[in-house]
Amino acid sequence: MVCGKRKYDHVSADFKRLGWLNAEQLTTYHRLCLIKRVITTESPAGIAEQFLTTEHEHDTRTRGQLRRLSFSGADLFNKLPQAIRDVGVSRFKTSLTEWLLRDTG
Repeated sequence: MVCGKRKYDHVSADFKRLGWLNAEQLTTYHRLCLIKRVITTESPAGIAEQFLTTEHEHDTRTRGQLRRLSFSGADLFNKLPQAIRDVGVSRFKTSLTEWLLRDTG
């Protein structure tokens, strides 16, 4: 018991006060860190291959493809402020955490 809460008490305010990401933010954080690593190092190769782009004049994405990391991860990454996208990997993690706590909490 970090905050002295009971089992069914709300913890959102405590997470924010402690600077902790909630479950949804943490999922987004890990997904974006993986995307940043793939973009920076092209590793792991299996995931990096998913980010090859092809041009189409019409929408060819199916519902299943919209859930794939190559689409949803790229979509999330593109929504980040340019200043966060452009920093190195170690600074990216800190900047991303700060942004998630400030803008998505």
